[in-house]
Order: sequence, then structure tokens, then C-alpha cells
Amino acid sequence: MQNAGRHLSGQILVCLFLGLFAASAVSAPLLSLAPAQSTDGKATLSWELPEGASVEVESSLDDRFVNVVPLYQGSDRSTVLTGLSDGSYHFRARIMHQNGAISPWGEPVSLLVEHHSLVKAVSFFVIGAVVFVATLLLIILGARREQ
Repeated sequence: MQNAGRHLSGQILVCLFLGLFAASAVSAPLLSLAPAQSTDGKATLSWELPEGASVEVESSLDDRFVNVVPLYQGSDRSTVLTGLSDGSYHFRARIMHQNGAISPWGEPVSLLVEHHSLVKAVSFFVIGAVVFVATLLLIILGARREQ
């Protein structure tokens, strides 16, 4: 009876060890996004990746990932997003290990893109034009005085 108890507790320990090992082997990736809000339609999405594994990244316009677009699949540890128009974008990732194990989808991250308004952009252009013309006039007037 005592040997049966030892055998059972040994099996439990082995199962716990294998369960912990399997859980750590297929843990979901942690995504990071910088910045979380963009005014130029640009951001960098990055993640940690175990040696020899690859990642699959998907994007969606809705936070439930009903309609997904494959964004990246490979062994890089980040990707740069550019040319995004105004809106809310959601990203998720999972790890694909060499042994065929696939992690669950990781916690999604979101990016809000709100470009500068046209009024603000025109204001920056006008200010830049005024500074340019003022600098040009100072150079021309300074050159005339020296002659």
C-alpha cells in the first residue's frame, strides 16, 4: 500500500512537471506597440520570440478579430507599420515552435491613428513659408547693405 502511494505521488509529480513544461513551451507572445496613438500613420510592433520559433501576426479593424488580415509570419522580432489611415487597428500574435506546437493567440494590442487636421497642416505650411520668406529677405537685404 505504501509503494502504491509513492508510485501515485511520483506520477503526479511527473504530470505536473510535464504540464508546466508544456505550458511554458507554448505560451502566448507578449506584443508591444509604440506609440499606441499615431498622428502620422506609423508605429512599431514588437514581440519576444523563443530561439528557433516563428511568429504569426494578424491585424483587424475590429477588436473581436472577426475579419483578420495576415500581417507577418516569420522569425523577426518586430515590424514597422506605415501608411495607416485614420482609424483603430488591433493586432494579435501567436508563436509557432519548431516541434509543431502552436501557442494560443496572445493578448491583443490596439493602435489609434488620427492624422493632423488639414487646418493644422496648412498652418504649419504657412508658418514655414513665412519663416522662409523672412530669412530670404534678411539675406537679400544684408547682401545689398554690404555692396
